[in-house]
Amino acid sequence: PREAPAASGSAAVPVTIQAAEAKRRTVTAGLRYDTDDGVSVRGGFKHRNLWGEGERLTLDANLGLVDQSVTAELRKPQFLRRRQDLTFNAEAKHEENDAYDETSALLGVGLEREIGRYWTVGASGVVEYSLLTQNGSDDDLFLYGVPAFVKYDGTDDLLNPTEGVRATVYGTPYYAMRDRGDSQFFKAETLASGYISFDDEKKYVLAVRGRVGSIFSEAYSDVPINKRFYSGGGGSIRGYQSDIIGPLDSDNDPVGGRSVIEAGVEMRATVWGPVGTAIFAEGGSVSREVYPDFEDDPQFAAGFGLRYYSPVGPIRADIAFPLNPRDVDDAFGFYFSIGQAY
Repeated sequence: PREAPAASGSAAVPVTIQAAEAKRRTVTAGLRYDTDDGVSVRGGFKHRNLWGEGERLTLDANLGLVDQSVTAELRKPQFLRRRQDLTFNAEAKHEENDAYDETSALLGVGLEREIGRYWTVGASGVVEYSLLTQNGSDDDLFLYGVPAFVKYDGTDDLLNPTEGVRATVYGTPYYAMRDRGDSQFFKAETLASGYISFDDEKKYVLAVRGRVGSIFSEAYSDVPINKRFYSGGGGSIRGYQSDIIGPLDSDNDPVGGRSVIEAGVEMRATVWGPVGTAIFAEGGSVSREVYPDFEDDPQFAAGFGLRYYSPVGPIRADIAFPLNPRDVDDAFGFYFSIGQAY
């Protein structure tokens, strides 16, 4: 090999680079369990560089006791300009929960663009059909929407962030065609989380999370039940059943709202090798009004859990307890999945 040039001057140095294409296909699998929705199994398939220009096809499937879904995304990078992707999306879903039963299909096409190191913006057009069943009554629904988002991600890791902030703002105008009459509404939502490490080895991490959303419509009934806000469960406020927080009908089933607010804090500590612990507290509220009115008191929960930091990401097991339970709420909730709660 040739010697490097002297530090006092500049010189051209020949460099030889050998590059090899990585494997184009990836298969993934996942498992999740909680006391409310039971077991769900997830699988995925990804094909990179599909036609030799960086295209990426992603297929995901979820098989659970409550919901089953299949999604597909085709992404064309560098579309018309650098750092801009053209996306095609399709989804088929069936879900049976306490609020409603849904069988739906969605098609969408959109653009996403990276701006700098941390920002991503995007917009798309979607067409969605849903057959909804609530209290024995069926409702055929056609939805046309234009979802848009702005995302910031300054965290240091996708599955196990220890430093930084991430936030996403969503906004979607919808036009709904259904049996009970057409309607229009605008759904806006912000999700944010932040992470602070207390030591250089990042063994002690404080994580905080927030969610705020509003649906702007002339009337509460203008918003289809599957597009309203819900809260509770492993993805929002652990310790409560899925979607149970907020207004309930006469059978104590959730009916959703036009506004939501959530907050959570979690302290994580690595205690022995790849094994860690966590304690957390969370709370939130859902309202029929466009802005939270707290007519239904906010619900709060707290709990603790174990973490195993595997090479593919943290594996977590959590148990949470409602702090101000209602008669309809369970005594506790147990959750097992791959990846941090937020």
